[in-house]
Amino acid sequence: RHWVTALLLLANVLVFAASLASGGALLEAGAKVNSLIVAGEYHRLVTSCFLHSGFTHLAVNCFSLRAVGPSVEELFGPDRFALVYLVAGLAGSAASFVLSPQARSVGASGAIFGLVGAMAVYMQRHEALLGDRSRRVLESIAQTCVL
Repeated sequence: RHWVTALLLLANVLVFAASLASGGALLEAGAKVNSLIVAGEYHRLVTSCFLHSGFTHLAVNCFSLRAVGPSVEELFGPDRFALVYLVAGLAGSAASFVLSPQARSVGASGAIFGLVGAMAVYMQRHEALLGDRSRRVLESIAQTCVL
């Protein structure tokens, strides 16, 4: 039913397992490193979204994706959901590139924040139709952002 969410969760876990098996070589080959991106390794803007720095990092991102993913996938359908996830992940990497030029970064947080943002926009735009559900979801998102 929410096959894209399940596929993304599986991809994150499998990439993490492969990274561990590679002794960290996969992490080095795919992390967001500005100097290497400037040198032409543009794939790092995407690959970094599927890499994680440790088990806790992976677990938090997978928990978050599992919490928000099915609802967003249901609202937008699998194709648009996948597009939002990938574009938001790329936007997160681009923001990290600009705002943290010295930092190596990895993780799906940008993609997940993008899903939350898409949910918020949907709820706001359809507030008249959704009524209290929209208000509750928007309040929950606001509370989460404050925390």
